[in-house]
Amino acid sequence: MPEHQDPQEHQHQPEDSTPPLTLEEKVDLLAAALDATHQELEDSKAQVRGLSEDITRLLAHPDFQPQSWLAVEEVEQAKQMLEDLLPWLKTHFLPFQDGRDALRECWMHHPDVIEVLLALKAAHGDAMRGRGWGTQAMTYFWVYRTQTIEGIRNLMGPCDLSMHETPAQPVEAVGRSAIDHVAERWVATRTMPAPTAGEHAEARELTARLLSRPL
Repeated sequence: MPEHQDPQEHQHQPEDSTPPLTLEEKVDLLAAALDATHQELEDSKAQVRGLSEDITRLLAHPDFQPQSWLAVEEVEQAKQMLEDLLPWLKTHFLPFQDGRDALRECWMHHPDVIEVLLALKAAHGDAMRGRGWGTQAMTYFWVYRTQTIEGIRNLMGPCDLSMHETPAQPVEAVGRSAIDHVAERWVATRTMPAPTAGEHAEARELTARLLSRPL
């Protein structure tokens, strides 16, 4: 008797109906791959340029630190920070209507505003270079920049130059006299102690200073 055969062996095996690529299609695919490789190479070059700029800056200033107007101690450094900020404002901030509306003429008399503008300038520089800069730029425009402008509005309010004729008195955070008391209580019990007499005295002094400041 003939051996039993699996009926599936006699079923017609479907043939691959995909036509082979033409020479022109192969060339197009190769060209697309080369374009992608070229874009990756350009992105890598941009990253290398960015790193080169950072290295050059670090070599020129080994003690380079992020810029903070609130922490600057050298007059020349403070002047340079403002001189670098002005052209950036002209080119990248003030062309936008909301930027012009928020930044009043007395902005340079507001240390907090200078601080956030320096940070925004740095964020802009980070966003506009390297691979994925488009996504980074959109995050900058619609998150960092938008929220900073809203913050500047809140910080400045309706202020103008006439409100800065009387120099503001420096203000320190209340609490220096209570540091030991608060730290010991917190570490020991994870609870906060009642305010000390020193804190109340500091608070009264702070209130007096704030009332003497221009609005």
